[in-house]
Amino acid sequence: MDNPQRHGGEDTPKGNREPGHVRRILKLWVALSVICVALVILINPLIAPKSATSVAGFANLTDLVFTALAVPVALFVWLLFFATWSPFTVILVLVIAVTAVPRIMALRRGIVDPRFYEVDVRARIAIAAVYFLTVAVAVAGTVASHIDVAAHGHP
Repeated sequence: MDNPQRHGGEDTPKGNREPGHVRRILKLWVALSVICVALVILINPLIAPKSATSVAGFANLTDLVFTALAVPVALFVWLLFFATWSPFTVILVLVIAVTAVPRIMALRRGIVDPRFYEVDVRARIAIAAVYFLTVAVAVAGTVASHIDVAAHGHP
């Protein structure tokens, strides 16, 4: 049977109710997604290396498309994960930042991973689809298994 405290029922103390929490996160996600995708499209020519061949131009376009598609997914995961800050989330942000900076600097210098060209376009699209599906399943599982421990009388 459902616990009314978990779902914001009548027995829930007023401090624990957050009826618009999901709606607020979704509105924030949509707004940030539009802004960040626009920024990705506008900033891409400044970051992407100049393409001397059609293959390099296609690689730049592929990077742009996949980045623009990944931004809303990443923002959704981040908004759900970082709704409340903890030491773990700060450490995670630092690890992601430290690992992303060398890749961004290499792209700026025009260094592209040579293995990128070994994978067929259809295979890259399939890998991206499976990756995003995996992220969506992980987020859905996280949201579905969220239990407010404080509402059940635990500190």
